[in-house]
Amino acid sequence: MTSPSTPEKQAQSVQDTPSRLKKVNSSTAYQSDVLVDARRAVLDDLGSHIPEIPFQTFLKYLAPIVPSFDLNSTMQSLKSGPQPVLSHSNRWSDFPKAPKDDTSEDIAFSPLPEVFTKVVAAIIANSDGNLKEDMRTLDFLQNPYHTPTSAERRNDSRPDGYLVLKDRKKVMSKDGTKENIHWADIVLSCEYKRKDGDSDLNDVRIHPGL
Repeated sequence: MTSPSTPEKQAQSVQDTPSRLKKVNSSTAYQSDVLVDARRAVLDDLGSHIPEIPFQTFLKYLAPIVPSFDLNSTMQSLKSGPQPVLSHSNRWSDFPKAPKDDTSEDIAFSPLPEVFTKVVAAIIANSDGNLKEDMRTLDFLQNPYHTPTSAERRNDSRPDGYLVLKDRKKVMSKDGTKENIHWADIVLSCEYKRKDGDSDLNDVRIHPGL
């Protein structure tokens, strides 16, 4: 006769997700510079189908929440004033020409951090006091030549830019010229391309020791 399981064990058996070996963690194909092999490894992990949920469930739990600012007023403020951030043709004023016509990615996309700052200021100004600068949780940084660090792995990946936690432990490089960003603080990494095309989209690099 088996003894009844305790409530703690019952709760654990319901909440725990069974562990499963993933191709993206074990397959050398995913870590190679051949994009088609990496995509295949991801599809192998997904399986033959992707689970579906009701639309209302998506809206309730996954869709972005209703913003705490007036979107239309924010857009108008970005397009008004002596130095509008956004042109009436919906082009960022800090981009004097199309990125494809610039000489390099670094020069073409260098205005993005300033655009981020101006957009945040416009959102706060049109929130009726609901939002304040000290409530912002992210910084937008851009440094395509710097490799973020990690305590658990070594790799050579260098995002062009990233949204990083504002409340982070800031550690400067030995020469004091740049901040050493940790992967654990990066919320979203960004990769820029000046032109469309498969050769630009298939921009994969080998990351030793990933």
